[in-house]
Amino acid sequence: MKPLPLRTRLGVWSAVMLALPLVVFGCVVAVSLYFGEVEALDRELQVEAVSVLGRMIEARETGREPVELRALIEPFHPYLEVVRDDGTPVYRSTMLANSPRVTEPAATGTVRTLEIADTAVRQATAASDGLAVSLGASLARPREKLRQLLRSYVIAAPFLLVAFALGAVWIARRALQPIEEIATRAEGISAASLDARLPMPAAKDELRRLTEVLNGMMGRLEGSFAQVARFTSDASHELRTPLAVLRAELETALLPGTTDAARVARIHAILDEVRRLSSLVDGLLLLSRSDAGKLDLDLQPTDFSRIAAAAVDDARLLGETRGLAIEAEVFPEVKVLADPGRLRQVLLNLVDNAVKFNRDGGHVRIGLKAAGDEACLTIGNTGPGLSAEHRARIFERFFRGDPARSREVMGFGLGLSLCREIMLAHGGRIDLARSEADWTEFRVALRVARVSAIQRAEADATSIRDSPHGYARR
Repeated sequence: MKPLPLRTRLGVWSAVMLALPLVVFGCVVAVSLYFGEVEALDRELQVEAVSVLGRMIEARETGREPVELRALIEPFHPYLEVVRDDGTPVYRSTMLANSPRVTEPAATGTVRTLEIADTAVRQATAASDGLAVSLGASLARPREKLRQLLRSYVIAAPFLLVAFALGAVWIARRALQPIEEIATRAEGISAASLDARLPMPAAKDELRRLTEVLNGMMGRLEGSFAQVARFTSDASHELRTPLAVLRAELETALLPGTTDAARVARIHAILDEVRRLSSLVDGLLLLSRSDAGKLDLDLQPTDFSRIAAAAVDDARLLGETRGLAIEAEVFPEVKVLADPGRLRQVLLNLVDNAVKFNRDGGHVRIGLKAAGDEACLTIGNTGPGLSAEHRARIFERFFRGDPARSREVMGFGLGLSLCREIMLAHGGRIDLARSEADWTEFRVALRVARVSAIQRAEADATSIRDSPHGYARR
């Protein structure tokens, strides 16, 4: 069975939900009306019983026979009985002629319901001066009013429910109209038109919130598609150059008359290009794994101070040919929970950049300290500062600002992107701390590993090494 449209289902459910309170309301109204009518009848009977009792007492005192009162009383009170205290009947209306006595001494002053000749009768009793009067009235009138109310209710309720359902369908249609517009607009959005956005409802409600979320999602998708396109273009460009160099070197090496010394030189050049290609492929593979959420880290208690000290030694070695002054302030025993190889890769990238993008005779400053729950490492260098445009794009893939685009400064523009992905995978961060005319500084932050966390990690590593299964902890 084909499911009904949403607005139709809303109308049906609205009618069903209205029917339940309508039934309850109708029952309450019917019961209230019926018992209200019975209560009014009781009060009327009690007043009339006292009035008739007064007349009977007056007739007894004047010597008049009760039969003489038949024409005056019985047409208005067909269920009337008068008895003495000893139970001797004084007067009975014709409606009670074939019925047993209905007046009971114990019922004096009360109101009750009796069945007389298959008729429900409400009876009130009044007693005084040795006489007791029972006065009754049929419940046909209250019950007829109840039946009339129920008939009217049964006739009117379906029309009311249908009208309410149609109104609910109309309201649902009006309420869902913006969704239909959004769906129509969304159908026209494709990979070629990700810059399009859904119409924003005027009301600040849940639908507007949903539209904002969807527009935000499309903005992120647009950015991701643009990044993929830019990434593909840049990767193709970066791969084309070393491949062209490799082809030219191989063709030159294969030319007739090429000496062995020239061939060896060509092979060295080819080897350099292969190394560059391998570095590029490794970087692309790491970024691909990071994008897929599959960047595996071998987390373990790591001495950040020792890795930072090794980075200082690397900086001194790399900067020796350019006469760079290396300053270091590394606090000892700074422990973090990290992948030592990946952390070393981050620091090596930052040190390499600090040396490459520096002026001859400049400075490189490396510092590491623990501040609260964070271990903070900074690497700064002298050299040309970054423009506002370059600061905003410094962590983009394949982005290299001048003079990095020249072949004099080796690289593909992936280093800082790799550093950012590695730090994010660690739950840390890397950012550009300072960028001035003659100073650029990057900051790396990781959470400090407390002693208890380190002990637990070491115990886990020991138990895994001792395990007969020999699983690797990742």
